[in-house]
Amino acid sequence: MRESAGDEFGVAECDYSMAQLMAAEGRMDEAVDMHVTALEMRRRIGDRMGVVESLGRLGACMGHFGEFDRALEYFDECLDIMRSGKDRVREGKCLVNMGTTYAEVRRLTRVLKTCITLLL
Repeated sequence: MRESAGDEFGVAECDYSMAQLMAAEGRMDEAVDMHVTALEMRRRIGDRMGVVESLGRLGACMGHFGEFDRALEYFDECLDIMRSGKDRVREGKCLVNMGTTYAEVRRLTRVLKTCITLLL
């Protein structure tokens, strides 16, 4: 219905929500596909906060698969967007996700640097 009405924002939101449901059901491959679709659409329509949400969820999905370097790439892109927009709350969320991912791969120096950045 939203697609036929040309509501790309609504379609991207639906794709994002479907991806969240798929992830909750453990259907991670499908969740990643839907998150990628939502991300591409959100980028195309200029939905900056939507892009950040999608990047964060893709990072989490990659962490679930043990693809920590890819997870960090998504979180890093998310962090760049938040810093450019001066959104300290979401910047902090990105840093927490990054710190957790660094801890998973035992990059303890990076965990420490991330924690210090959170405090500043």
